[in-house]
Amino acid sequence: KKAATEVLIGQVTKASAHAEEEKEKANQEEERTTKLAENAVKLQEQSDRELGEALPAMEAAKEAVNCLDKSSISELKTLGKPPEECTTVCAACGFLLKNEKKQLNWKGS
Repeated sequence: KKAATEVLIGQVTKASAHAEEEKEKANQEEERTTKLAENAVKLQEQSDRELGEALPAMEAAKEAVNCLDKSSISELKTLGKPPEECTTVCAACGFLLKNEKKQLNWKGS
């Protein structure tokens, strides 16, 4: 009876040590995931701030594009080699209106 009890105590001690190791691993994993979650929240907050700053500029650009009329566009087309600023603006307008990146140059504008 005493030997069986000692064997049982040995098994319980082993199991307890194993449980402690697993608990330590779980605690370390919890710390790691908590840090990852905190970093994700910070990144989300930063992204939201940057988006909040960018959206008004995009809306202003869309409104500025709406003031263009057919005669303004025809005048642009008559330019053989327009200034670089003009081609940049036209490419940006094309991107905003069509949401396409292909041919962002004067020919594609």
